[in-house]
Amino acid sequence: MSEDSAQSEQSCLLEFLQDEWRRRSPVQLRRGVWISQHEAVAADALEVSVLSLPLRRAWWMDWDGIEPRQALSFKRFCDYLSPRGAQAPYEIGMSNFAAFPQAPFYCIDNTRGPLDGGGWRVRVTSSAVEVLERRWMS
Repeated sequence: MSEDSAQSEQSCLLEFLQDEWRRRSPVQLRRGVWISQHEAVAADALEVSVLSLPLRRAWWMDWDGIEPRQALSFKRFCDYLSPRGAQAPYEIGMSNFAAFPQAPFYCIDNTRGPLDGGGWRVRVTSSAVEVLERRWMS
């Protein structure tokens, strides 16, 4: 995949996620949402959690837009959420995505709260993101 194509797919995914948060959880978007891109899913690990894959990039999203952030900032947020570090329920949402071995398919995991989330398999086209199936829901 060319760099331009990868950048275009990334932009489509970010726009799709922003629209989803605005539509499904506007209150959460006011508090803020972390978005992370992870290394591609290995062909033999199709049922893996996206968050368990190596981190590539991170963004911070709120009603004002999406800004790139240092991956270390996102990593620290995740460390805080670990059972050892979490002192209280978190109010910040997360969207994590990674490419499947067959382009232009991606898996997306959204977490709106401790017991509210879902995952999809999507296809990115030149103009939109199409949800193909729900992978999980809580």
